[in-house]
Amino acid sequence: MIRRITVIVALIATTIGLTAAPSAAGGNKYFSKTSGETADAYWTQIDGTPVGTSQFGNVHIGSLYAYKMSANYVDVFAYIEDFDCEEGEVPYGGGHGVVVAEEEPPPDDSGCAYVGSRFGYGQNMELTIDSKLTSARLTGSLVVEAGGGHGGGPVVGNPGVDITFTGIGDLGKGRYTYRFTDGGTTYSENQRSTFRQATVDGFIGAMTFAPDLSGGNMTKFSSTYKERSK
Repeated sequence: MIRRITVIVALIATTIGLTAAPSAAGGNKYFSKTSGETADAYWTQIDGTPVGTSQFGNVHIGSLYAYKMSANYVDVFAYIEDFDCEEGEVPYGGGHGVVVAEEEPPPDDSGCAYVGSRFGYGQNMELTIDSKLTSARLTGSLVVEAGGGHGGGPVVGNPGVDITFTGIGDLGKGRYTYRFTDGGTTYSENQRSTFRQATVDGFIGAMTFAPDLSGGNMTKFSSTYKERSK
């Protein structure tokens, strides 16, 4: 069956001050501090190709995720699901998301036939995000393979990428903490993030973003992790 998935990724971008040393009580302790930046975009593309004339169909639902791992490295991947739709129809009522093909597509009464899925990953990508998350830009290119999120399929394209993110709405803040002890070792983590929704503009190959069928987000985060044993 096809399963709709929500991709939730915890990014460890830059590791600072990593230690593993005896404590004053004779035990061990471990500490790491991480930080990073992310930008993601989602879209529905309706390209107007007549039904049955393209191997990739005529409606494409996509999501792209960019993670700045360090000043010189950005990890980018994208998922695209392809449909052949009658004129005026869109899959799943026009909602955004990712469907990964495993066996057969789910029931869909929208007048659209599932065609397949594609997976993309970045090459020579650059991501810049301003300090207040008011704007960001992603440039480079993607290697696109057939076969959805499984990878290893035949390469079907190498589109250039130039996406501008423009922040909208208020800046949000999040915090997550946990602490537990197991077998004499205490584990704790503290995560903080700031985020803002965004509009997206630009292109992925021949595809441009329709304002009413696309959107995105920008995030900055930091995290500390500790382990201490007796």
